[in-house]
Amino acid sequence: MTPQRQEELVKDSARGNGEAYGHLVRLLAPSLMRYVYGMIGNHETAEEVTQSAFVRAYRSLGQLREPSRFRGWLWRIARFAAYDRLRQERRRHGTFESLDDGALKEDLAELQPPGHDIMRLELLSRVHEEINELPPEVIVTLRLRYEENLSYEQMANRLGIPASLVKSRLGRARARLRPRLKKIALEWKQISDETS
Repeated sequence: MTPQRQEELVKDSARGNGEAYGHLVRLLAPSLMRYVYGMIGNHETAEEVTQSAFVRAYRSLGQLREPSRFRGWLWRIARFAAYDRLRQERRRHGTFESLDDGALKEDLAELQPPGHDIMRLELLSRVHEEINELPPEVIVTLRLRYEENLSYEQMANRLGIPASLVKSRLGRARARLRPRLKKIALEWKQISDETS
């Protein structure tokens, strides 16, 4: 779709043309869904957040001053909707279910001898607890870096923020997590030495 055509559809939608907005949704939903899924990591939840973002955008179309900026505006709405959803999950479950254990398991495998599955699960649980204390936007940034192995520029593009903010978030997260994870690793080493 050309930028001019998108702008026409946005203007028509703002005037109450539901058909025009439906066309925008059909055109933009797949890429917005990929964006939200990259932040949340759960298909069903990403669909709900994407739908919610489109509804919020439609209700607020009158506030959009520059129809040519609709796509970036919609992505911001989706990003904040995803952060809201992640905060709700944390309050409800005490953890983010979307954070995949795969990367953590690999990093922590060296800390323990094989055959200690129960202790391994306990260790992963404690690491998750520390990570889940971070703000949702920082957790999303960590996921993109360590699970998807994205560069700073790729993360900045995915999140719609400057690369300098990505670096800052990661730096703060590392500084906060480093002493806590070292403590967990030392405790684990003591337990491991005692059971060997």
